[in-house]
Amino acid sequence: MNLPDIQQVPKFHSEVVVEILFSRKNNYRAIITKTRQGTFHVMREKWDLSDWEQIGEGYWNPDDHFNTLTDQLETARKLALEKLKETPDGLKAD
Repeated sequence: MNLPDIQQVPKFHSEVVVEILFSRKNNYRAIITKTRQGTFHVMREKWDLSDWEQIGEGYWNPDDHFNTLTDQLETARKLALEKLKETPDGLKAD
């Protein structure tokens, strides 16, 4: 089976990736980006194997509708960790 690609860094048109945090088994990740305006954007993705038979590999897919902006990096980290804690994998520190 295809293990989650934790080396893959997503690219965004008008945002720079600041940090990527992972769940305990690396099946979920929270991405923190910084916008051109200086705010931090947080989103969560899941390693998706649902198309394995068709394409032969997994890929990162938005996990839910969680998508938020904040003006502080520490707040963004806190939100990212909270969203990872909600996953079936939990947090690496749990």
